[in-house]
Amino acid sequence: MNSLYPLKFKPQFLEKIWGGTKLLKTYHMEDEFENIGEVWLLSAVKGQES
Repeated sequence: MNSLYPLKFKPQFLEKIWGGTKLLKTYHMEDEFENIGEVWLLSAVKGQES
């Protein structure tokens, strides 16, 4: 069996000044931030990998 199976990803919640809590509720997640304006469900951006 491949060591990468199953792949598991961790979404990145990004604070923005226009954010709120609706995205957290939509994805049934909890986070310590209150102004979530973006969610990266799958990311390969260096430092923000999911």
